[in-house]
Amino acid sequence: MRLIIRKKQMAEFDQIAFGNMQRRIRETMQRMWPEKCNPLSHQELAQLVNDAIDTGWSYGLLTEGDLLRFVNLSFTLGFDFPDSEQYPWATEILHDYELSPEQKLDRIWGVLEPAKKA
Repeated sequence: MRLIIRKKQMAEFDQIAFGNMQRRIRETMQRMWPEKCNPLSHQELAQLVNDAIDTGWSYGLLTEGDLLRFVNLSFTLGFDFPDSEQYPWATEILHDYELSPEQKLDRIWGVLEPAKKA
C-alpha cells in the first residue's frame, strides 16, 4: 500500500510545524525574559516573536535553533537592532552572505559576551 500526501496536506503539515516552532520559541522567551514578556498580552508577544522570526529569515536564518538565537538577540538588543545605528557591526555581520547563519550568530554573540562580563 502506498501513501499519497497531497500538496494541500503538506502545506497544512508545514503550517502546524511552523506554529509549533513559534510556540516553542515564545515559551523559551517567556522563561528567559519574564520581565519583558509578562507585561505583554499573548498576542503582543506572539507578534514580536513572529516579526523577529521574519527578520531572521530575511538574513538567511532558517533552522529553529538559529531563529531562537536571533529572537533572543532581539530581546537582548531590541527588536530594531538590525537597523539600529547603535549596532552597525551587527548589521554588517547579518548582511555578510558569505557567512553561514551559525557563523553570523556566533560572531554577534561573540561580541556581546565579553561586553556582558565587563
